[in-house]
Amino acid sequence: MPNPAAVPIDPNAVPLLGLIPLPNNGSNLYTAAPVTPTNWREELVRVDHNLNDKMRLMFRYAHDSWATVTPVPLWTNGTSFPTIQTNFVGPATALVARLTATASPTLLNEFVFSYTTDHIVLTSTGTPDPNCLEASG
Repeated sequence: MPNPAAVPIDPNAVPLLGLIPLPNNGSNLYTAAPVTPTNWREELVRVDHNLNDKMRLMFRYAHDSWATVTPVPLWTNGTSFPTIQTNFVGPATALVARLTATASPTLLNEFVFSYTTDHIVLTSTGTPDPNCLEASG
């Protein structure tokens, strides 16, 4: 196995070396299993109310949000190094309002309004490992 320090490096490639961590498992392997926390929260409210014997009202509101940092760029094949991560944030809101009216034993009117939205925000984060840059110089 050739010595990595003895391998000639093109000067144009030197800035990219910070994106590739040094081997940490044997002489030429890099292994990592980083764990990052996911913060998730949900608020849920539901109100059911009988206006009278023939009319019922229901309202439901849900808001959830989550934030996590993936250790490698999102949607890669798993072979990327954990030097550039993806900050993944996703709040969502949903609400439903329903009014049902029983006009007769065989006729039911139902009016429904619903709204939902979610905003997924992905941003790159992380920097090259400065130890890799020092080792290449």
